[in-house]
Amino acid sequence: MYYKEKKVGHYFIDFLIDNKVVLEIKVGDRFPKRNIDQIFSYLRSSNLKLGILANFTSDGIKFKRILNLNS
Repeated sequence: MYYKEKKVGHYFIDFLIDNKVVLEIKVGDRFPKRNIDQIFSYLRSSNLKLGILANFTSDGIKFKRILNLNS
């Protein structure tokens, strides 16, 4: 991660598919705002358009598509 052209941190994306889609895997029945914000940060910093947040829940897998409309 860069700020004013200086490296200030690291991101660790769970999966990057075809250098186009960020896939984050979580556990829980809900999609907390912090997890959605995390994917938005990944998308903005990498200038990608699509992220998928996949949650393993007690009822199976649920997912949410997250779009970066600024890319």
